[in-house]
Amino acid sequence: MNNMNSNRNLFLKKVDQIARVIGDFINDGKNFKVLAHHDADGISSAGILVSILTHFKARFHARIIMQLNEKSILGMSPSKSDVLIFLDFGSGYRNVIRNVAPGNDIIIIDHHEVSETYREDEELIELNPHLFNLNGSYEISSAGLSFLIAEKIIPESSLNLSVLAIVGAIGDRQDRGEMRSLTGMNSVIVQKAEDAGLIKCKLSLRLFGAENRPLIKSLEYTTDPFIPGLSGDEGACYKFLKSIGIEPKKHDGEWKTLNDLSDAEKSNLTSKLIKYMISRGMEPREAESIIGYTYIVNNEPYSSPLRDIREFSSLLNACGRMGKGGLGIAVCMRYDKAIEEANQLIIEYRKKISKYIAWLFENPGKIKKGKYIQSFHGGSFIEDSMVGTIISVTMNSYLFSQNKVIIAFANSDDQIKVSARSPSQMIGANIGLAIHEAAERVGGKGGGHDVAAGAFIPIGTEERFLQILDEVIEKQLSGRSHDL
Repeated sequence: MNNMNSNRNLFLKKVDQIARVIGDFINDGKNFKVLAHHDADGISSAGILVSILTHFKARFHARIIMQLNEKSILGMSPSKSDVLIFLDFGSGYRNVIRNVAPGNDIIIIDHHEVSETYREDEELIELNPHLFNLNGSYEISSAGLSFLIAEKIIPESSLNLSVLAIVGAIGDRQDRGEMRSLTGMNSVIVQKAEDAGLIKCKLSLRLFGAENRPLIKSLEYTTDPFIPGLSGDEGACYKFLKSIGIEPKKHDGEWKTLNDLSDAEKSNLTSKLIKYMISRGMEPREAESIIGYTYIVNNEPYSSPLRDIREFSSLLNACGRMGKGGLGIAVCMRYDKAIEEANQLIIEYRKKISKYIAWLFENPGKIKKGKYIQSFHGGSFIEDSMVGTIISVTMNSYLFSQNKVIIAFANSDDQIKVSARSPSQMIGANIGLAIHEAAERVGGKGGGHDVAAGAFIPIGTEERFLQILDEVIEKQLSGRSHDL
């Protein structure tokens, strides 16, 4: 316990140090170049950093990207005097960053596993919970780290940014506590937001947009968990509701939302939905995960897509995956036109996701099974920015074994994008470390968390990559190798 407290104290000292450094750079009139990952956590992190810089009227340029490499760094056209800030990536790319920007002041704020020998110097400082034996996979996200920094730099106006910290954690699937709750430092941030009256937490059906969308659409749009036969099929959702005695429309012809149902109707929907999911081949534990904590933003109107934090995170994820990361930052800043545009974008995004999922269910033979892994190749059909989402949505379906890591490939310009997810039954495997080693051995670059990871590898190395990955995971599970 003392060692744990010591680690946490050292971690908080690092937060103080980085906050002071950023504050000093702002006071010195430095220009900031901010690069962030294109998922909900990266965009939420960027939203928080942009809020800090905007507060002080600092000069900055922020960009959301899919892959951190020499090209993307040079694309920011950094001058020697610029401060470079990397959000939600960078820990596995310190050498790349140093080589491209050797004379720049560099700040990395990341929560992915550290896969390089750690070395800090005057020009590069890093905040990563793993460096302090804290688990960045579920204790805190990059948005949470950014919020802790904001608390130090703008204490008088940082509390509102706690909502973005929670959005980032939910977007990164860190809700691994009981009933899909947030734990660790995430739970501390949730408590602060609750105490301030910014959010409320409640146990409910985890349907997408349940606060404001018609119930039939909430069912259709729900993909976490994916409901076989209902997710993506509006007609089937309508028939399901009718079959269990719930009229989808009100007497005035308006569509009902989940909140329009009586307690008895909600109870009926919950029990019948779980039974339906089990009948479609889902494990009872996974079916019951449809019940969990939801986080509601109190000052958002019922009609707002930002009111339900799970929907908020999905909106940002859609912006990033559809190549509209700047729009996502504008949503974080609560610009009305941006929210309206993003709300339309997510419709297009969900259509694409439904198309890719249908393709996978129609082509189960595309899934190849190894000893400890199972994989499919989306080629040029599935967009590289969405292949990870497809795994996340379908990983608990009957398509995949629950005791093998899931790997998906997609073409990505002159390389191959790799996404990986580990089912809950894969205890003992750390796919972030495994992906890092396998990618490196075929001339690529990758890493991530214990249960989710990604990489980019050379074209034509997929089979060799899978062979190496199977071997590395076997070593991990046998206890012979837990480190690189």
